[in-house]
Amino acid sequence: MTISMLKKRQLLQGKYQEIFHKHGGEKIQLVESLNSGDDWVETIKKIALQ
Repeated sequence: MTISMLKKRQLLQGKYQEIFHKHGGEKIQLVESLNSGDDWVETIKKIALQ
């Protein structure tokens, strides 16, 4: 993850935290997407082709 991506994620997390809290939530935690890597794609491909 690049510095730019990290800064953007932090910015989004802050923005979404405000919205989440406003609607009764306590803490939001953003996580990386599982489908962002080649391993995930290959695993889904194997499952689909079974």
